[in-house]
Amino acid sequence: SPWFTGPYEPSSDDPTNPAFGDWLDGYMAEFARVLRPDGSVVIETGCSWARDRPVRTVQNLAAISRLLARGDWHLLQEFYWYNPELLDARDEWVTEGRIRLHDCVTTWFWLARTPDVPVDTRRVRGFQNYLTQPFGNFLTMGDSAADYPYLDGVPERLSRADADRFPVAAPLYFIRLLTEEGERVVDPFCGIGS
Repeated sequence: SPWFTGPYEPSSDDPTNPAFGDWLDGYMAEFARVLRPDGSVVIETGCSWARDRPVRTVQNLAAISRLLARGDWHLLQEFYWYNPELLDARDEWVTEGRIRLHDCVTTWFWLARTPDVPVDTRRVRGFQNYLTQPFGNFLTMGDSAADYPYLDGVPERLSRADADRFPVAAPLYFIRLLTEEGERVVDPFCGIGS
C-alpha cells in the first residue's frame, strides 16, 4: 500500500493526476525487475479526497489503467477490503457538514506480467468472508493475535493505534494465496504496524 496520493497534493482541478502514475511507474519497474516471470504484485492504491473540495480523485485508477494499456501488466483480479477505520473524509464534510459518508472499502489490485500465475485458492481457507462467499474477493479482515505486539506497545509510543495500519491478516492473505513455502515476498512500502 503506497502513499495513496504519492508525493502530491490531491486537487479537484486534476482528479486523474498523471504525475501520480509517473511516480508509481518507478516502483512498478523495480517490481518487474525483481519478480519471477510468473510473480505477482498486489497493491492497494485507494482513492483520495481532494484537499480543496469534497470530491474524489482517481489517480489510482488512472495509473492502473495506464499500466494495463501499455501491456506491461495484466489485472488478474481486484479485491475489496472492508475496513471502516480507513480513508476518512475530512471531518468538516462527514461529521460537521454531513455532506459525505465515511469511506470503509479500499481496492487492492492483483497484477502480474502473465495471466498464468500459479495460484491455489484453497490456500486461503482460513480467511472466510462471511458477508459474501467463503472464497470471494470481498475481504473482511481485522486484527488478530499477530497484531497484539504492535497494539500492546501503542500506549508507550502513541496515544492510539494508527488507523491506517494493516492488520497482519491483510498481507498474510495474499502471501498464502500467491506463494508456496520457501518463496520470497517483498513489501516495499512496509505497512505501518504490520
